Amino acid sequence: MVDVVIDEERTPLAHSFLLYRDCDAVRPPWRLSGPYIRGVLECCTVRHFEVFGEPDHDIVAALKTPGGASFRFVVFPRLAGLPRLERPVR
Repeated sequence: MVDVVIDEERTPLAHSFLLYRDCDAVRPPWRLSGPYIRGVLECCTVRHFEVFGEPDHDIVAALKTPGGASFRFVVFPRLAGLPRLERPVR
């Protein structure tokens, strides 16, 4: 799921929210969208990048060094809650 919100009062500020089931669900869109995202990043500046959950080490490494860019990157691990179940409970 992807949602982009434009802050009209502070344009050109935008917020992009991406929600993935798990790390395996992140990898295919990254492979497909990589070239397009690089083009978008030529026009944008990432100020903050926050991840909620517990991404794999390779995902964290890729996010910390996207083409050598430097921005605030934080991972907020899950503390409590009811994560989605992989399969239905019977």
